[in-house]
Amino acid sequence: MSIGGIMDFQWVAERQVYCGSHCTTQGVFQFVGETAVAMFTLAIALHTFISIWIGRRLTYRPYFWITYSVCVWVYVILFAFIAWATHKDEGPERGFFAPTPFWCWINYKYAKQRFGEYLWLWAAGVGNLIIYSALALLFCGCFTDIEQGDPNERREYRREGWLQLLNPLGYTILVLPISVVRWMYISRPNPPSLLDPNMGSLAAATLVFHSTFRLSGLINVLLVLFTRSGLLLVNSTGELYHGDPRREQEERRRDEHQREEGQ
Repeated sequence: MSIGGIMDFQWVAERQVYCGSHCTTQGVFQFVGETAVAMFTLAIALHTFISIWIGRRLTYRPYFWITYSVCVWVYVILFAFIAWATHKDEGPERGFFAPTPFWCWINYKYAKQRFGEYLWLWAAGVGNLIIYSALALLFCGCFTDIEQGDPNERREYRREGWLQLLNPLGYTILVLPISVVRWMYISRPNPPSLLDPNMGSLAAATLVFHSTFRLSGLINVLLVLFTRSGLLLVNSTGELYHGDPRREQEERRRDEHQREEGQ
């Protein structure tokens, strides 16, 4: 998605957006990036919920995550390629990727395909809202009794609950505005060009909200660092987590070294 944004520099330099190989490439990056981010965001939310709900860190299973990652990338790439190949000989006006008009994305003539992308964006948004809201209620003691025990622990538990709400809030702030603006435009029977002077307000809103949407990668990184640093490679003490294959390898090497020294 960020690569698609960087490709805007050519349109800025030439002061126009037109169909061609650069437009098609940008459209592919836009679709693949936006859809993949939504699907991985939903997967991270589910992983976090299951880990916290069962009360322990899930065992690291590389084959599962590799399989999921491959399925996501195959799906989005095939969707983009098949859609482009189906319409590539229909001329610039009917091409699958076309100027929209400030950058290239799915042609407004293919509303169903646009809905196919937004379906994942909305699924991730609604899924995040439901999952992290449930986690917030869990941390606040709605499903368990946290009134007993150390007051500092209860305070920290509730703090973690409120922090969980930052995840759906961040994603919603990024996705909802651009979704509303885009559908305000493409829902019209014969939408005029955003270059029309009468569409100035909608054009400005599209540029602003799409720019903030492209910050989703940065926002996700900041949220992980701020709310879930324990999901990184090491914990707060600098040690690898149980279940991490690197920790298991280190423990095996340490045991072998101790046996060799004992002989």
